[in-house]
Amino acid sequence: MKQQSVKSFIAPILVGKFAPYSVLVKATDADGPGEYETTGLMFENGHVLVDYPFRRPGQSVEEANAAGADPANHHQIDITTVILPDGTELARGEAWEEVACPPNWTDRVRAAIAAHGEAAFRRGDHRLSEDGQAEGARLSSELNQAEDNLYRLLGLKANVDKDRTSVRVAVLCSNSEGRREIRSFELPVSSVDVNEGEHYDAAIGLAIAEGYNGKMVAFDKHDHAARHLFETAVWFA
Repeated sequence: MKQQSVKSFIAPILVGKFAPYSVLVKATDADGPGEYETTGLMFENGHVLVDYPFRRPGQSVEEANAAGADPANHHQIDITTVILPDGTELARGEAWEEVACPPNWTDRVRAAIAAHGEAAFRRGDHRLSEDGQAEGARLSSELNQAEDNLYRLLGLKANVDKDRTSVRVAVLCSNSEGRREIRSFELPVSSVDVNEGEHYDAAIGLAIAEGYNGKMVAFDKHDHAARHLFETAVWFA
């Protein structure tokens, strides 16, 4: 069956979930009062494959089929919302659209690449001093999940956190002469909670122990600062 022309989106990244993931699909009766629901699968590009028939709360599949809430009577149903596994509600057309068959592999990969790029930008644009460590940890988890999603879709080994034994952190600080320096540390992940941003505090603590002082800023490879170190060095040169 040929896929109909449907607008593509970028499906939300859910930590711990790989696409396609299950969603709850909500609908209303186009001819009168009444609410219906069923499940669906959301793919990377926001296409949702709906599991017909829609059912009223407590209604069985057999009863729903008898009532005519199936694809043949699609005009009777207005599909309005999906509810993600984390409880987020998305209106139809906001970040998803119903499809009659699964999207092709190429479209899924394109969406996964775009999702990874957006997650990397959000994480890199994060400011620890302004947004806090908790937000940084959340963005890091989303970026890791986006990378895992893409790797899995491509059939490659995902860079999962459990395989990582250390995390590298750089600290911008001042030496005993007041000169600004960047001190680097490699910390074992067993001693810090990276998701909570403890590696930043641990690296700053090590810098202080070595005699560095002044206002300190720590960052890892996901931060905006790390992405601009090389081009900044070239600019200074």
